[in-house]
Amino acid sequence: MKLQLACLMALLAASAARGASAEACLTAADVFERELPGLQLSPVFKRIYGNPALKARARESGGLLLIPTAEAWDAVSSVAGMQNINLKGENVTAALMTGGLPLYWLAQDSKLDPRTLPIGGPPSRVETAARWRCSLPEKPGSVGYGMVLSRRADGVYAEHGGSNSEGPARLAEPVEPLPGTCPGLNVYVVEEIPWPCSSLAALATEIDNASQNGCRRNADTAVSGALAVGGHRDFLQLLVATGLLPSVDKTSTPFTVLAPTDAALESAAARGAFKYGELFATNRTLLAQIIGYHIVSGQALKQPNQQSAERMTPTLMAGNPGCGARVGPSWSADGIIRGGRGVSRVGRISEACHSTIVSIDTPLLPCCSTFEGLLEGNKISDGLGAGHNLSAIAQAPQLQGFLAHAARLLRAAPRREPVTVLVPSSQAWKNFLRDVARADIPINDALYDAVFGWLVAPGSSWEEVEQVMADPKQSSELNVSLQETAEARLCPDGGRPRLAVTGAPAAAPPAARRRLAGVAAPPAWAPGLRIVDGDDTSTVAVTGVESTCGGGAVLFVDAVPRPCQLPALLSDAQVAAALAAAAGEAPANGAAAGGRGAAAAVAAAAAAAVAAALVL
Repeated sequence: MKLQLACLMALLAASAARGASAEACLTAADVFERELPGLQLSPVFKRIYGNPALKARARESGGLLLIPTAEAWDAVSSVAGMQNINLKGENVTAALMTGGLPLYWLAQDSKLDPRTLPIGGPPSRVETAARWRCSLPEKPGSVGYGMVLSRRADGVYAEHGGSNSEGPARLAEPVEPLPGTCPGLNVYVVEEIPWPCSSLAALATEIDNASQNGCRRNADTAVSGALAVGGHRDFLQLLVATGLLPSVDKTSTPFTVLAPTDAALESAAARGAFKYGELFATNRTLLAQIIGYHIVSGQALKQPNQQSAERMTPTLMAGNPGCGARVGPSWSADGIIRGGRGVSRVGRISEACHSTIVSIDTPLLPCCSTFEGLLEGNKISDGLGAGHNLSAIAQAPQLQGFLAHAARLLRAAPRREPVTVLVPSSQAWKNFLRDVARADIPINDALYDAVFGWLVAPGSSWEEVEQVMADPKQSSELNVSLQETAEARLCPDGGRPRLAVTGAPAAAPPAARRRLAGVAAPPAWAPGLRIVDGDDTSTVAVTGVESTCGGGAVLFVDAVPRPCQLPALLSDAQVAAALAAAAGEAPANGAAAGGRGAAAAVAAAAAAAVAAALVL
């Protein structure tokens, strides 16, 4: 028995070691950092090449990366210096060379094994992720969007865009993939630089002559040059990653480019509001649609007008991504740009040849949000900013009950009627229950029924909330009601069962917004709103706002609104006892008792029902 146990423990240890080894594998970003430190990938491409989704896709579908030696790159840097080509710093050449060039070396979904190519056999073509104009298939001497691999007597060679002048790139001997890379990602070292164009000079010429047709100034005044030096380098890199840059730079068409700042994109990616690294791996078409949504074709606006306040069209968002996408963003006189989801503030406006660059503080998302996407996260919204909050909801039975109640009200509402929902944070629920217990009010289903109905306002729309955001002096009454029996229980001395959205003296403090993190991903900036309730002594701050499909709104609040001031009747010990007695009793209209797993299932079902009611 001891021997069998020892064998089992050894097997488990070996399995754990294999799992740890797999987790510690080298991503494409790791390979670039280790093998080619002089390249200095931008933050955008570090996030793309190091994304777990890209690693998972390589495991399922394969991936081929040809990376030049450090000596080859150093030689290129030397030649660039002699030719006055700047590969470092804040300039368009550096941005495109360190971003777009490595894309030409990556072939997603390729399971080609160069070791198995027969000598003198037919060449094998691989399509890479780059989209350089000089590598278009119809270009004389080009191999198109990719490379051609073949084996000769003296080794394996990769024909590339520069093969005619530079010669093919020879894979380093012995032809073996680099060890330690993540499963499915095969990385081979090449002794020369694979170029999408005929040479370094040709590539630099394409970049330097990227100024728009009809604009006689140099490349620094074109869209790409203005983005590179104007604090929008990350957005420029995303134009490169999605292949949209030639559509902007190589045309005489004027554009209004709504460009998120580097800080805005980094913040959105860090908090999960815009997972462009994941989208590059899993849905590059959708990523291109989102980036294209920021580029309005046919006009170079320097300020909003009557038409832009309605919508700005057409954009470079090709096709319809589904998910209730708004046709085009809008830019109103209050300096706010609105997308399908969320809002952004306008900053500096600059000229770029015959286009304009409008700096914004939040990336725009064309797809509207469902209640499910805001609270739980789903397949589409994972890349568009929803938080994974099901675990947090599962730990709060009252929130589960609230979701179920909201779903029931939304199903009963007339179709296409907007609904505004107030979602308190987890801490807000705890504070409310403590105050209710101190007021000697029983914590039971009747209480939950009353409060839940108090937080859902059928007929109240996102448009009404927007009006208050645009003019803080306004207020908007929410269509809520409190049952007479509930009002009598909560407010025996009478109350004011009304709620209104008004402007706040200042935006919610960062600490209040951080408390919201357990419930939903907050927007990029606080809306400067508050809720006026029947308790003159309370302040209910709106820590986040989101529009939903169907014209409704979700207001995240840091306190549960009250129809009156609750009395303080019990001592701390009595309050603790009352809360202990109610602990673990999920409301009947929400999650039934049965543990956290059952609670999560009910929360998911409730959220799905809300989503179905909200989607047009």
